Amino acid sequence: MGTMSRALALERSGDYRDAARALFETMDESDTDKSAIAEWLATCLDEVGAPGEAASWFEAAAQLALAADVAPAPRRVADALHFLERAVGCHYASGNEDAAERVNVVARVLAKCCPPA
Repeated sequence: MGTMSRALALERSGDYRDAARALFETMDESDTDKSAIAEWLATCLDEVGAPGEAASWFEAAAQLALAADVAPAPRRVADALHFLERAVGCHYASGNEDAAERVNVVARVLAKCCPPA
C-alpha cells in the first residue's frame, strides 16, 4: 500500500497521529500538490489535539500554495488565505495569541496586495 493510501486508511480508522506521520513521509516523495498534503497533515494534527503543530503546517500549506505554479495567482492567494485562516484558529486554540496576530497581519497584507479570486 502506498504512503498516501496508508494515510487515508489510517485517517478513516481514526488514527490521525499515524496518518499525520504517513503524510509527513509523503512530503518528500510525492508529486502531489504539497500544499494539499500539508493541509491534510495539519487537519490530522488538529484532530489529535495538537493545534500548535497544526498551525505550523497550515502556515506551511499557505507558503506552498503561493510557491506552486499549478494554478493562476489569484487562486493560489485564495488557497493561501484559507490556510492562514485555519492557522490563526489553531494558534488561538493553542493559546498562542501573538502567533495568531502575526498570521492575521500576513493574511491582511496578502489580501490587500494580491486580491484573491
